[in-house]
Amino acid sequence: MLGRCLVDQKRYAEAEQQWRQCLAIREEKTPDHWRRFDALVQLGASLTGQMKFEQAEPLAIEGYQGLADRRKSAGDKRRTMRALRQIVELYEAWKKPAKAKPWQDKLSAAEVEPACNSPP
Repeated sequence: MLGRCLVDQKRYAEAEQQWRQCLAIREEKTPDHWRRFDALVQLGASLTGQMKFEQAEPLAIEGYQGLADRRKSAGDKRRTMRALRQIVELYEAWKKPAKAKPWQDKLSAAEVEPACNSPP
């Protein structure tokens, strides 16, 4: 939670330290758990905030994919939505609108999907 708060406060270098520690623990203890992939997304956010785009890109994408693959165990789609937003923000900050577009489309499509608990 501290890492997420630091990202929200735009204290990206401090957040990076927290997320790197968190990720190291997750990789050692639970490498295939959705929480590890969430940590990748958050580390990517802290790097994006520092304009370290080339480092952030693979983390954000791997994190999103891992969360998307584990959506049922992660409990809901909020985490995958946050990961998609992070990727869009990354490419927008990096001034790469062509790369942002397919992710924005995916985000827009996900926003209109019914929730998992909604009746058909």
